[in-house]
Amino acid sequence: MKSVWRGRALAVASHLLIWVFVAFNYVQHAVWRSPPWSVGVFASSHLLLALFALSWWQVTFSRAQGPPQAWYDSVNPMAEVCKRTGVSLPPRARLWDDELVLGFDHFCGWLGVPIGLHNRKFFVLLLLYGSLLTAVGGSLSLHDYLVKSSATPLLPSAGGRGGGEDGHPSLMSSVMVFVSPALFLYSLYSGAGQLRQLSLEVYTTLFDMATCVVLFVFLVYHVRLVLRNGTTIDPITSRWDVGRRANWEQVFGHKAIWWLVPLRGSGPTVDGVNWPERLERI
Repeated sequence: MKSVWRGRALAVASHLLIWVFVAFNYVQHAVWRSPPWSVGVFASSHLLLALFALSWWQVTFSRAQGPPQAWYDSVNPMAEVCKRTGVSLPPRARLWDDELVLGFDHFCGWLGVPIGLHNRKFFVLLLLYGSLLTAVGGSLSLHDYLVKSSATPLLPSAGGRGGGEDGHPSLMSSVMVFVSPALFLYSLYSGAGQLRQLSLEVYTTLFDMATCVVLFVFLVYHVRLVLRNGTTIDPITSRWDVGRRANWEQVFGHKAIWWLVPLRGSGPTVDGVNWPERLERI
């Protein structure tokens, strides 16, 4: 019982940390900043935030759906037996806290929810929009830092000066510096003069950069799993690998227009009970 409550407490703390982090970035760039960012930056940032929030909601609150009644009314030779309970399960399904999760991928302790066929698409999109959101937030913070510190120009403009016409780095220059740790560390030293003079923008950039890298690594890992139809608990299986496009559509649906939208859209191409197998095994 203690472990259950400990896990729930960790999940609640993790959710709070996520939104405190998002709120801190939002207040810094949308509330405190004067003058405000351009309409393009403001609109694109809010779009990313909305997509991230919707992905988070779908991952957290989407409920797993059990197999159709026909599964219980017939004997399926592909059934697997739960080692803990002895209950007959559809292939690739798992029981988690007495909840049957079809297409089980893993249990995310940070979010406190199982990831399966019902929310796997949204989990991948959460990683995608989280990494993009932190990249944008970090680049904006770095841009403000470079402007305030009148840092040494890192990327020369057409006029031979760094960034914009006033000699300050452009937003694109800040993005370039953000994605290059070497340039970023150089800008800290050359711009501030002394590392003890680090400002709020620098700390925000550092936290955003670290978070962006972690989320991006997880994103690449999970995208690769989807493309080869593996899961976190069975990453190298070849039994279910029916081709990258078909594997992808089993999670994201067959209509590409819905792939990047945190809504069900056309839905997965499998029901979580009947999984096509690789031809060599049939």
